[in-house]
Amino acid sequence: MILPHQRALQRVFSVPVYVLLAVTLSTGLFSVIAWLPNSSIILTIWLSNSATIADKLSILWSLYGSVASHYGIDAAIFMALFCSLFGIYVSVLAFYIQQSRRTGSGAAATPTSGYLGMFSAALGIGCAACGSLVATSLFTAVGAAGLLLALPFGGLEFGLVALALLVFAIDRLLRKIVAPLVC
Repeated sequence: MILPHQRALQRVFSVPVYVLLAVTLSTGLFSVIAWLPNSSIILTIWLSNSATIADKLSILWSLYGSVASHYGIDAAIFMALFCSLFGIYVSVLAFYIQQSRRTGSGAAATPTSGYLGMFSAALGIGCAACGSLVATSLFTAVGAAGLLLALPFGGLEFGLVALALLVFAIDRLLRKIVAPLVC
């Protein structure tokens, strides 16, 4: 028995452009997260004439392995999940908007929970040693940095909320794809 969500996912990802969109966005976002802490090293190596292109690409590839050691395994798993869900969300949203235009049902209200999930995930990105990078900066700017220390998981709560919001947003979109509203 195929569930409605499975049917909707099959409809979305049976079109190669949506698969490509999801994979590209997921990989791109994970690459930015993996390479950002090492941006000065990457820039130095890429501007160097002593390393071959193969060496430069090998170094970039090896930096993916540093995510778990730099951020911690729990944060690395969260980031991989978030990047995957982000790619899926954007692909499903693009499919939904395209379907709505085609059928004339209109996609006037885009799901806000997906945007909230992405914002919440941005707040939660960080490592175990220094905590959430964005949230720490924001809370420090308003004088509430101690609030993050009071959280039981040191800011990882933002990541959990982000995952929940993205799953909820994907769920809502899949429901609309299977049974679109028609006025």
